[in-house]
Amino acid sequence: MPQAIPSYVNSIGKIETDISTDLSRKYGKKNILNIICLGKIIDNETVFYVLEKNEINSDIKNLPKSQKGIPFVYLDLKSNNQKLYPNYHELQFLIDGKYKSLMEFTLSKNNNDYYTIDIDYVFKSSNGWKGFEFTTFYMPFKNKHEAERLISKINRRPSWKGIYGARSLRRIVKDCEDLNIDLYMVCANTLKKVGSKLDLTGNCYVFKLSIEQINKLEKGQPPTNGILCSFKKFIEVVENGFK
Repeated sequence: MPQAIPSYVNSIGKIETDISTDLSRKYGKKNILNIICLGKIIDNETVFYVLEKNEINSDIKNLPKSQKGIPFVYLDLKSNNQKLYPNYHELQFLIDGKYKSLMEFTLSKNNNDYYTIDIDYVFKSSNGWKGFEFTTFYMPFKNKHEAERLISKINRRPSWKGIYGARSLRRIVKDCEDLNIDLYMVCANTLKKVGSKLDLTGNCYVFKLSIEQINKLEKGQPPTNGILCSFKKFIEVVENGFK
């Protein structure tokens, strides 16, 4: 959902159970995260990495380390006893009972200072910290050429329009650099045009997400050095990189 100024994608998208279950099985619940980057609009800089309680962020976690010293906080706004840990003074307003989620605050008329962007899936593997943004296409990836042709049209989506374009993705790339997370984009197929049910027997297209790749996509060009694989194999591709 777009925020007024600037036009960032807000908070947590849908968590796919098939993906989170597979990540938990392979890496353990303590090693998988969904990270919300909470930033100040005035200077376009992340000030907190938030673990908001959800299907993934339900346990004490192993965490990547911010090179800039940006702190992690755990936030639970859904429980009757709302929690913020550590209890930073500047965020205490979040646990006064007004909001049931960070997104609810971000979109509220009371918010003029903060934006939120989430890193969809993050996990710690034997090859270090990995992360990926996840998006879907309803037309099947029959082969690599067709997948790249379809992905090159991603700039036609509403979230890519306007003066800010893919600014949120650029911010995610920078925050992952701070956290030393290898970041990828995973594009998968849905079974139908209407609805978001994943095609678990279909293909995925995976590519390293960088500022250069985002610039290409904004121009309607396909990403470079991507890999077409089965849905069942894409996590393995993300873990091992393009070796």
